[in-house]
Amino acid sequence: MKYLIVLAAFVFAAGCSNPDDPGSGAETFYVATSGNDSNDGSLNAPWKTIQYGVNQMQAGMTLRIMAGTYTERVQLTLSIGGGSEGILIRDHGDGSVIIDGTGITFPTDLGGLFEITDSDNITLNGLTVRNAIGGMNSTGILVDASSNITIQACTTWNTSSSGIGVWDCSDVSIDSCDVGEACNGGEQECITVAVTNDFAVRYCTVHDGAGGVYGGEGIDAKDGSCNGIISGNSVYGLDRLGIYVDSWNKATNTISVYDNLVYNCDGDGFSAAAESAGVLSNVQFYNNLAYNNTGNGITVGGWGEPGVGHPIDGVTIINNTFVGNGEASWGCGVSVENLEADNIVVRNNILSDNTTCQFNAEAYGTGFIADHNLIDGDTEYYGDDYVEGDPSFTSPGSNNYHIGSASPAIDEGSEVQAPSTDMDGLPRPSGSGYDIGCYEYQQ
Repeated sequence: MKYLIVLAAFVFAAGCSNPDDPGSGAETFYVATSGNDSNDGSLNAPWKTIQYGVNQMQAGMTLRIMAGTYTERVQLTLSIGGGSEGILIRDHGDGSVIIDGTGITFPTDLGGLFEITDSDNITLNGLTVRNAIGGMNSTGILVDASSNITIQACTTWNTSSSGIGVWDCSDVSIDSCDVGEACNGGEQECITVAVTNDFAVRYCTVHDGAGGVYGGEGIDAKDGSCNGIISGNSVYGLDRLGIYVDSWNKATNTISVYDNLVYNCDGDGFSAAAESAGVLSNVQFYNNLAYNNTGNGITVGGWGEPGVGHPIDGVTIINNTFVGNGEASWGCGVSVENLEADNIVVRNNILSDNTTCQFNAEAYGTGFIADHNLIDGDTEYYGDDYVEGDPSFTSPGSNNYHIGSASPAIDEGSEVQAPSTDMDGLPRPSGSGYDIGCYEYQQ
């Protein structure tokens, strides 16, 4: 699985900054609710508004925002060049920094409460953005037409559209953020990455969907986004599916989705689709866990705009655990439902106790491979070299889906394309062979 590791290392390196090290000799300025924009911005004479502060930023500068609630819409447009020292905008560390959109008028089109447009080399760290309520596309943190951007340890709450939305960008990292009650009557997804090259969404928590009438999926990489990772995230309590990769009408490729947890969502845990004729290719799902979602654990879908193709070429679903998904009418561990989906690989997955069936392979194109999956329960399809039986989870009643010492999944997986570590980051294989599922039993 070397190609996955190389991709992850490349994307981690791209667009990342150390928020505690903005650069040697960097100038630091301050904003406080008790300040005044006619001050000099020093610690003892801070500015009052974040907008005034960001307007003063130049390459290598840091803006520290002191604790308090700031009712303003912040718009940053600053291109300092890829070779320059970056700009850091962060909390001061003395308490919560809240940017509140209550009573603020948003654009009728896409607009963010904290908006970064046509900028580069910017890091946001430790900010809370809430109540971005207005138009259908009012977003908490919006990044548009920018590069080398890091959004780190930020929180969004109660947004009409995305909590964090990224459009037409490159080299973007969304790291350790908390997104709640997003898509509250608006469009898009809780975290949206669209038309963006080289991106990472990692270690984020996405939860408590706010309706999902026109959107509301948890994390969505879509519409021409390429060369990215979605890793280590927890997604739960949404009114739509958890993690989605969709090409829409642009070629979308080389995306790795791994080490993610999705549960208690009203829809699939994971999905891959080509909704409007754009080719989706080279997408890997591995070491993921999905349980107690009302849809499938994962779907390779054929849905989308009528009258156009839905082409997919190359989706691998390897060493995942999909358990207890579905509702009374429908729900499988894995469901492959697209006649135009070529080169789909389903291998080394635990498919257990899903409502309707464990494995549904009703429609697929050429090059379909399914082998070494563990089937526990009724199913429509088995594939080759399957294992059947109770996976012997450690404590399923407590949602602990590590496998026990008696599990038939141990050493029964295939080494072909298997990841070198499991969802806990522990090495594979541990015994004489590779285990099936997202966790490797450590012998």
